[in-house]
Amino acid sequence: MGIPASKLNSEQTTWYAKMMIAAILADEEVSASEIGFLKHIADMIKDPEEKKALLSMISNREKPAVYVPENTSKELLAAVYLELISIIISDQEFTREEQQFLDRVAKVFDFSPKYKNELMKWAESGLQLNEQKRRLLPNNSQNVSIVVPVDKLNSEQKTWYASMLVAAVMLDGEVDKYEQAFLKVALNIVENKTDRQRLSGHIRNKIKLPITGPPDMPMNVLIAVMVEIIQILAVDEAISVTEHSHLQRLARLCQIPPNQFDIMLEWCNRSIRWKKSRSSLIGDCSLNSRKTKIGPRILVDNPDNSSIQNRYYHCFVCESPDKFPAFFLRPLSQESRQNIFGITTYQTAAPGFDFIDYNLVNMIICPNCFFASKEKSLFRKSPADKPPEILDEAHFRRVWLKEIEKRRRFFTKPEEITSLNRSLLTVVNSFKMAIEIAKKLGELKKNDAMRWEVIHLLMVLSEILVSNNRMKEGLQTLNDACIRAKSLFDTTVVNSISFKCARLLILFGLYKGEFRVASPYLEFLRDLKLNKLDQLNQKDKQLLNKVFGEMKRAVENRSEYHKDHLEGFHRYC
Repeated sequence: MGIPASKLNSEQTTWYAKMMIAAILADEEVSASEIGFLKHIADMIKDPEEKKALLSMISNREKPAVYVPENTSKELLAAVYLELISIIISDQEFTREEQQFLDRVAKVFDFSPKYKNELMKWAESGLQLNEQKRRLLPNNSQNVSIVVPVDKLNSEQKTWYASMLVAAVMLDGEVDKYEQAFLKVALNIVENKTDRQRLSGHIRNKIKLPITGPPDMPMNVLIAVMVEIIQILAVDEAISVTEHSHLQRLARLCQIPPNQFDIMLEWCNRSIRWKKSRSSLIGDCSLNSRKTKIGPRILVDNPDNSSIQNRYYHCFVCESPDKFPAFFLRPLSQESRQNIFGITTYQTAAPGFDFIDYNLVNMIICPNCFFASKEKSLFRKSPADKPPEILDEAHFRRVWLKEIEKRRRFFTKPEEITSLNRSLLTVVNSFKMAIEIAKKLGELKKNDAMRWEVIHLLMVLSEILVSNNRMKEGLQTLNDACIRAKSLFDTTVVNSISFKCARLLILFGLYKGEFRVASPYLEFLRDLKLNKLDQLNQKDKQLLNKVFGEMKRAVENRSEYHKDHLEGFHRYC
């Protein structure tokens, strides 16, 4: 069971243990079938303090965050995911919470949709095998699991049961370290000291143990013993001729009907085929990125917040040798919603993650020249990178670098620039820097995308201000965005930007309760849809249909968008 720790580095071992804990806690319960996985976790982790910390997560029901460590091959991602599936279906149930957990892991691991579907088919096959296993017990109307009830066996029955386990393990005459641990557990079942010493002698001297008929025991218990021994012999994903003969003799001694034995073997062979299919699934692993590895470590876990990963950049503008961080939000780490203008806001953290308002920290700021943007492509990732075309503007660079000292006065706490703990003043000033940059680049390059970026940044800043009880400034900022949107709408020749401007102006009119302001822009969208749709390319058609449909519904329900019926820019939950 499990991936050998010897195949993992120390960081991957801890990560694997955390992913197993997250799977065990996915449904908020720790079932009896999952105890074995806990033991595997304990065996993997050698450091006592780390082991204690990890196991305390179980007792405290503390779900670890889902993430990927550096230099993790896609094959290892697949192997770990299959192990998580095995944990989740081990109790023969597959809850909605467990499905959501696997969905989240698949997204973080970056599995392609087609590959994820193959993994889910494998999980379904595993559940079917578990169901077939339960049917191995005759008249199992209560659908109970097949487990040997050791605590209900008498001393003689326990000795026979342990002896049959030892006989199965030692059938090939070899005992590896994992089998040694299993044999130790088997010996502990035996109550009689003499019998325990006898079995211990067979193990120590590697003497095969003969199989014998059982003492008086119920048939359902004998079947449970047979199933356990079949699983022991099939652990190497094969049943040899010798092992088959061994099972046949034991079945006869237990007086298990031949047809029942055949059903057991058919289930065993199907189980072996299911386990063997893991290898092909691992080999066929497909990521959305089509990369063979996640890494080398581009994203680094932030030590202060489990929802954030850092990536380090250099500045194209000032070309300083100093690197600085950009903060990336882990997928699905936050519960988010959108305000009426479509700006994403962050409400609470998903289970297992720390909360963070990502709007406050997603601005990248060069601490040397204060060039700021939310667009990662405007910063240098590696020495070989060349500036994007939008930054290939000597005049802009000269002006920007000339006024560094003037801008420095805006950041009274410069240490906040590269920190998650940014004051509202630092956040607001970083947005002002980014807005100034987008304005200048839009003007110099006659670039409408940059002109729209100014509007978008103003809308985000407006949300930040309003949500921080600075309503007057927030509304003024939103008004500035709408003035710019009207100007851009009147001049742009880019269809998608005209649709976005119209959308904002319609919503702003509804927000103020001035339908006459919104009406011309809705008519613009309607006229395009009715009379000029065929003149648009496919992408613009899709965007127009989406925006028009959304705005038509907004106008029909205009009271829901009026400022008096909102909490800030949000509808009441």
